[in-house]
Amino acid sequence: VHFGWKEGAGNGYDSGVDVLIPPFAMGSGMVGFLQTGDRKEMLYTDLRAPELPQEWKISADPLRTRRPVQFSWDPASLPKDVSFTIRVGNKDVDMSQSSTVSLPEKGVLVIRATKKEPQP
Repeated sequence: VHFGWKEGAGNGYDSGVDVLIPPFAMGSGMVGFLQTGDRKEMLYTDLRAPELPQEWKISADPLRTRRPVQFSWDPASLPKDVSFTIRVGNKDVDMSQSSTVSLPEKGVLVIRATKKEPQP
């Protein structure tokens, strides 16, 4: 899955920008972004308007494998003036200080992007 910002993108599905997930095979696992609003389709790629704050929700279900779903990223690739956290269960992980999280069972991860407060 891929998330981020793109000039001209909206905060819902944008044809040619966001990528819809095709229907899943029965019994297969799935990972994808939940959309905002009334749309029920899930996304592989969710690019939003470049504004803060933003929030992305990722739904994951390992189904057949029953192994934890791993998510990883490169902290160095994150903008320095934006704070990114990813919530796993009831724990917030600072994405600039960690590069991976694991979701042990079906659930939703929440990525939040907010403007960093200036350091004194």
